[in-house]
Amino acid sequence: MTGTAYTLYARAGAGSLAPQILLEEISVPYQLVWIGRSPAELESFRRINPEAKIPSLVLPDGTAVSESAAILIHLTQAHPAADLAPAVGSSAHARFLQWMVFLSANVYETALRYHYAERYASASSSAAERKRCVQGSPRHVGEGSGPHDRLPRDAQGHASWGGSLGSVMPAVEKRIRLVVLNVGGLWLDPALPEADEINYAPRVTQPVLMLNGEHDNYFPLETSQKPLYRLLGTPPADKKMIVYPSGHIVPRVDFMKETLAWLDKYLGPVQGATQ
Repeated sequence: MTGTAYTLYARAGAGSLAPQILLEEISVPYQLVWIGRSPAELESFRRINPEAKIPSLVLPDGTAVSESAAILIHLTQAHPAADLAPAVGSSAHARFLQWMVFLSANVYETALRYHYAERYASASSSAAERKRCVQGSPRHVGEGSGPHDRLPRDAQGHASWGGSLGSVMPAVEKRIRLVVLNVGGLWLDPALPEADEINYAPRVTQPVLMLNGEHDNYFPLETSQKPLYRLLGTPPADKKMIVYPSGHIVPRVDFMKETLAWLDKYLGPVQGATQ
């Protein structure tokens, strides 16, 4: 394959978004090709990339490159005028490479342990052992790692990937009195039954606030967000879903306003607050 454009082979939830964003930022022509999971599609794709890894980027000279971090690093170096990475050879670029490798080798590995827990357990492992593999990964619960997750201890807040897990914890931990799911939905990849949100959502009875983006490509509105909302066992009067004209992030001011209102409604206003 030759020409002047790039071709990005992608799949939702497979780390394809970052390369696509970079291609948009550097303003180069590219073609986006979605790859399904059927044997025929994968066999056809192997003619382009024998490892069938997604995402894969086919360069203008026909070379196929996989691994998100490698794709991002190459694009920043191939298009330095876009100024999306420090100058090659500089100390800043060395730190840039350090963090790119760290995210790829460590943080992403955590995601793999959740979504492909069976890879980290033997074929003879019990369901309980496989479940422990899943539960070994960090998730947003209670007081999370960012300012948007600092909710009271009897409330639960989840964002993004955590938002897809937001139906699990309140289903089994009834001390949680309410839930806020920020850009959450059902994960579309296959999961072990004991870790699949679809088996937990009907058991959630606490008040749930869902804040979502209409154009979210990780958790599509019709096939991910709305099904989760419908599956929740929360009484209709105690669950609420707001969809914004955004992607995989909702307006921060609206997020804060709606979350605080939800907390006040079910937990009461903050005591001792000053005006």
